[in-house]
Order: sequence, then C-alpha cells, then structure tokens
Amino acid sequence: MAQVLVAKYADHLPLYRQAQIYARQGINLDRSTLADWVGRAAFLLRPVHERLLAGLKRSPKLFADETSAPVLDPGRGRTKTGQLWAYARDDRPWGGADPPAVAYVYAPDRKAERPIAHLAGFTGILQVDGYAGYRPLAERGDVQLAFCWAHVRRRFYELAVAGPAPIASEALERIAGLYAIEGEIRGRAADERRAVRQEKSRSIIDEFEAWLRARLDLISQKTRLAEAIRYALSRWQGLTHFIDDGRIEIDSNVVERAIRPIALNRKNALFAGSDGGGEHWAVIASLIGTCKLIGVEPHAYLADVITRIVNGHPNSQIDDLLPWAYPAAQPHQSRGLKTPLTTRTLLTRQNPLRQMSLSKQAAQDRDLTQFRHKPFNATSADRITSTAPQPRKPNQTTITATINTTSIAIAIFRPAGTTAGRDSIGSWKSTVFIRTLPLDV
Repeated sequence: MAQVLVAKYADHLPLYRQAQIYARQGINLDRSTLADWVGRAAFLLRPVHERLLAGLKRSPKLFADETSAPVLDPGRGRTKTGQLWAYARDDRPWGGADPPAVAYVYAPDRKAERPIAHLAGFTGILQVDGYAGYRPLAERGDVQLAFCWAHVRRRFYELAVAGPAPIASEALERIAGLYAIEGEIRGRAADERRAVRQEKSRSIIDEFEAWLRARLDLISQKTRLAEAIRYALSRWQGLTHFIDDGRIEIDSNVVERAIRPIALNRKNALFAGSDGGGEHWAVIASLIGTCKLIGVEPHAYLADVITRIVNGHPNSQIDDLLPWAYPAAQPHQSRGLKTPLTTRTLLTRQNPLRQMSLSKQAAQDRDLTQFRHKPFNATSADRITSTAPQPRKPNQTTITATINTTSIAIAIFRPAGTTAGRDSIGSWKSTVFIRTLPLDV
C-alpha cells in the first residue's frame, strides 16, 4: 500500500500506469483495487493529517497558496474545478526551531470563506500572493498579510522579455538589488536580518516606490506596464512587511515549490474521481510533501505509520506519527533502502522474469542462479563475492556480481564462441539497484 501511495503522490504515476507496470510483472491488480487501497489509506491517515494542520496553525508565520484540482463531475460528462489549498511552514532561512511542513486541504471552490475555515484559530503572519481572497483574513484582525515580490517581478519580467521595455527592465534591476541583500542574510537570525534590511533595503524600497509612482503618471493607464505598476503599488504595505520583521521572506516561493508536485499529479492523472478523491489527494500529499521537506523517506514512513495505526496506535499519541517524529533518511536510504526487500528479479536470456533473492550462505556459491529464496541483510562487515562458472548450456548467459554494503558491480558472461568472455557493465551505488538487489544497509 505504501508503494502505491509513494508512486502516485511522490513519483506522479497515476494508478492506471501502476496497474500496467504490475501486469508486466505478472501481478494482476485492477485500477479500482489500487484506488480502493488509496482511499482506505487516506482514511487511516486522516487523523495524522488533521494533527499536522493543527500544528501548522500554532505557528506564528505561514505561507499559503492554492491551485486548481480537476474533479470528475458524474452526470455532466465533464470535470469541475476544485481547489487544493496549501499551507506551508519553513523557518530555516532565519534559524527557526520548528520543522518545515506543508498541509493541503481540498475544497470544491476558491471562495474566500475557504481559507477562513481552514485557518480558524491561526494568528500571525500569512505570506501569500496577490489573491484578494486572503484579505478577509486580515480584515478580521487576527492575520497580517505579507505579499510576494516574486509575483511583482514576474509581471515586469514578462514585459522585458517581450521586447524593448526600459521601465520594466529598470524595475527588474531595482528588485534584483533587494534579492541580492536577501542572499547575503539568508540563514542569519531574525534580528540580524531585520537590522540589515533596515540599513540596506529600506532605502531601495522607498526610492522604488517614488520611482514607480512617477513612471505611472507618464504612461497610458491601459497598458500592461501600468497594470504591473498598479499591482505593486496596491499591495505596497504587504510587500514591505519583510523590512520590519526578519522572520518574513521576500517572497512566497516556499509554498510555490510545494504546489509543483500537485501540478505534476494533475498533469499525469488529469482529474480526481470525486470530491472524496480530492480529499484523499490532500491527506496523502500533505504527509509525503512534509517528508520530502525534512528528508524523511516517504515509503518507509508511510509503511510504518499505516502498520502502527492498523495495530491500534492510541489516538492520544498521534504526535508520534507525524513526519518529524521520524529520523531523516541517510543518503543510501533515500530511495527506500530502510525497508528490507527480499525478493528481487535478475535477468537471464533464458528466463527474464526469474524471481530470486540473496541469502548469506548462497552468496558464497559460485553461481547467482543458485541463490535461495531467503532474506539477507548485509552488515558493514559483510563482503559477498560471486564468481561465474562456465555456462551450463551453450545458449545460456550468466550474470554475476560483486556485492558489498555500498555498491554492486555487475558483469555478464556470454556463451562460448561469442565476443569477449566478459563485458563489464560498470559499478553503481546500491541505491540505484534497490529494485533489483536486496541490500539493507
């Protein structure tokens, strides 16, 4: 089940493609069966998602954004447009103690009441793009909106690349000056960031505002350039909040990056099957997205969490199931090596789908084809070498390998009478071969 979830929401493989992959391996899993697994997993993981969102709402500062999520609309012969709202936290640029995280919430529309409901109880700074739907949050008095300079820059950039645009080009140069200062102070404490911004960025901001107002008076008000200038000036207060608070970023790129996996899933899967499917999407994508932010291997995480929930993990200890309660994966674990894998496929010319696995005793034999169906977990002291005998049959190709805890070297021994007796395929780190070799380091 964890493999299906990771393939769908982390690797962006829709269920029908996964069904095709399994079918090629001789495993018949209908897409409806996989969809049922996803729904059951999302149901089990819903309390963890709710606790994740609740934890984010206790933060003093969040990022927010939204993106469309096409949803099948039965009876109308087409899809309707739902929305996935993303709420993210990443305090690493100013040394904050809270771990980065992202939570998605599905809604059937983009009404302003949605973020009001999602963020009920949140008080603090909300950094967003220019969407007016967030303004009612600020009008209630609990939330202070900070806007995104990347969205301002984008409007001028589109004008500058379209042709000669001296005003847009100069605006880009002024914005680049702000970003240069941000690059110098990234990773410093919030108070230090604020002090540098007051000293260096404040003057750039003040001069830029005056310059924009002067240029706006000189151009036609119906041009795209005038629209870009008005967009910036109408949000100036929110755009300048970062000057007075070192915790605020210059843009909302943190949540923009969190939206990209959603866009990839939307492109590959085309639509969710129902509003319930959109909710499942939000639940699972939240946990996988948070795992990726903090370096936790999502396959091992989901497998462990689902197992613990099924085995009756107490709801009072739900915090133990949040992604940051798990250790970050080591480099060799980044593709799921943390979970022992025992049955693997080795290719031979006569039997390309022969299922084999390694055992410590069989690893001492000369021929890989003698390996038994027994699990083997390598340790740092193990080094297993297999050498090839003469092929048993004239038309048989023998595969051999040298295996240790960090790498595997594969070689093919061709039948007698063909070109050279040994073709070296090379040496790769074990993580490349986690689908074909059961190394658990």
